Formats: sequence, structure tokens, C-alpha cells
Amino acid sequence: SCGKNNGGCGKNALCSENRKTSAIKCTCKTGYTNTGSAVHFVCKDSCTIKNGGCGPRAACSHHAKTNAVRCTKKAGHTNTRSASRHIRTVNISANAKWAQNGVTVAGGHGE
Repeated sequence: SCGKNNGGCGKNALCSENRKTSAIKCTCKTGYTNTGSAVHFVCKDSCTIKNGGCGPRAACSHHAKTNAVRCTKKAGHTNTRSASRHIRTVNISANAKWAQNGVTVAGGHGE
């Protein structure tokens, strides 16, 4: 049962039990991914597996309250899409002109 040793699911998993069959089901907690099988459940930190799906130019971390995977751009890269898992970079020229309270556009003329 789930009451004994979390049903064998491990500390990073949630255990649920079918009331009719007493079958145990393990589900990884938010921020963790099963790297084992349905029988041998192993929940590992999602960020340690393919960077949490964030891509090579993003850093994987966990939301402080929910532990959900968060992808954030690495220094020197700009997020040009709304979905954090799809980050594309834009190189900004060293000659780019920056304006206070303005918008700087790569390839723009500072106007």
C-alpha cells in the first residue's frame, strides 16, 4: 500500500492506489522525470535530463513554489518567443545604440 514506504515509489514520486485492485501507481512529482520503467520507477531531477527540455542556450531551474521546470535565457542571449522552451538567440551588435525608455532592435539605427 502507499502507506508503507510510499508504495515503493521513492521519495520524489507520488503514490496512488486503486481501491478495487489495490494496484499501486507511481507518478513523479512536479520537476522530476521517470528514468526507469513502469515497474522500476526512478524519478530524477528533470533539469539533469536533457537540460529539462530547455535547449542548449537556456538554463534549467525549478520554480520556487511549484518546482515546475523553468527555462531562462543564458547571459548574452535574447528570448524572442513567448514559449520558454523555444529560445532563439539574436546577436546584438557591439555598435548598437541604446536609448533610455526606448526599444533597441538588432540591426536598427538607434532611432
